[in-house]
Amino acid sequence: MKSIIDQGSTCIFCAAAGEEHHWIFGMSLREIAENQGIKSNVCRMHHTSGEITRCIHGNSMAERLSKMYGQACWERHYIAENHCSEQKAREKFMEIFGISFC
Repeated sequence: MKSIIDQGSTCIFCAAAGEEHHWIFGMSLREIAENQGIKSNVCRMHHTSGEITRCIHGNSMAERLSKMYGQACWERHYIAENHCSEQKAREKFMEIFGISFC
């Protein structure tokens, strides 16, 4: 599915050439995130190869924030598409993913 977060091809942090990052991942959640469009481009440094304090993977705090950001973006998108409350969006997210990161 097309990204619900960003349509650009560059890193959302620094505008360098990006690679696809799923904001929700682990425990087979990446496939669900793909189907829901919870992805955008992030450069290799910010994705996996930078210093531990600058990349998402391998940094437990950044991984947690990534999942929270992905959920927030999904809920915002769902509310706009379905004209529903934040509570309904949160319930739907939990129905699809089986967890809430927020």
